[in-house]
Amino acid sequence: MSKQLTKHITLMLRMYEELAKVLPPDAYAKKLPNIRSNTVGSQLQCVIGVREMWVTTMETGERPGFHPSLTKEQTSDAEAVKAKLAVTAELVRAALPEELTEEQEGSALGLLEHESGHTGQLLRYLFALDVEIPKLWVKYFDLGE
Repeated sequence: MSKQLTKHITLMLRMYEELAKVLPPDAYAKKLPNIRSNTVGSQLQCVIGVREMWVTTMETGERPGFHPSLTKEQTSDAEAVKAKLAVTAELVRAALPEELTEEQEGSALGLLEHESGHTGQLLRYLFALDVEIPKLWVKYFDLGE
């Protein structure tokens, strides 16, 4: 299972890297229209924070509280968000051991579930805000062309 889990986490990391490449700078501050929501940048702040928390858990065996390094004020700054997404992706890749213990596997599944949940939410944002959907997302969600 470790190899499949690592493969899927790596795919999620690539999906967010692709999103960061196509997301227009003004999109980070946008909310879903006509319903209560947070911003695209806030969604990504959560992804970043959980990645950081997960890496700390993998390194120390202790789960820290949720304290994302990306501040609320930075969530509308495209370059700040992109930089944190890139840094945390590399941290996750580096923290993924070749073979996972049962406890690490459970933790990695939690990370994958969290990233997957946000991809579904962010897909709704992309549709609602009429923002380009990254090609890897089109393939992953089987959206056709």
